[in-house]
Amino acid sequence: MKTISVFLGRVAMMKPLHEFAPLGGVYLPRVFDAIKAKYLFATTPSAAQAEGYKFSIGRIMKGGRECPIQELAIFTDGVVCSADDTDTAELFLGDLLWYLREQFGFREIHDGVRKLFNSQVWVQFDKSLDGLLSKVESIADAIGKAEASLYGIKGESVHLHSVVFDYDRTKISPMLENIAPFRIERKIKAPFSENVLYSVAPLRTKTHLEVLEQIERIAGS
Repeated sequence: MKTISVFLGRVAMMKPLHEFAPLGGVYLPRVFDAIKAKYLFATTPSAAQAEGYKFSIGRIMKGGRECPIQELAIFTDGVVCSADDTDTAELFLGDLLWYLREQFGFREIHDGVRKLFNSQVWVQFDKSLDGLLSKVESIADAIGKAEASLYGIKGESVHLHSVVFDYDRTKISPMLENIAPFRIERKIKAPFSENVLYSVAPLRTKTHLEVLEQIERIAGS
């Protein structure tokens, strides 16, 4: 498997702000100005918004280089960071919490923190995704014949386009409703023979890529 692009890693830290904000309150405009200056955000929130306070296009230093932060969103029930990968997003959230404690008296978070992950990547499999389902060829053949007969299509076959894995949403905790399904789908307007795939998963970026490698091995076996 070839990794073409890792273009989004989002980490949501689910913790009500009132549980770690300073007990005496804090003047948000000054905090926002400091966050903008430290992380060089291009845009910052100007007022309270129903969808939260959002900063966009910033950066954090990682291993001696600047790593972009796509967005920081602060809600009443948590903080969300979007970066190029989940490692960078987690690093940023850790650095931000340390900075808020040091500069503005925010309190230490000791327990009750729940993190949700969203990783989005482009990869290229060495073998076709069709092998992922043992009966996919027979299924595709039946579908292809029916569609070819109806529309007069000749010389082309139907192939597996996308796969989605998810929990039974009626049986998991409401707290986990924001976990994204694990999805793999072919790149739009690209030849299926190239095996270029888009995938989104509720995992850290590294784990996401490892699972995709496992899936490729299973598809090719």
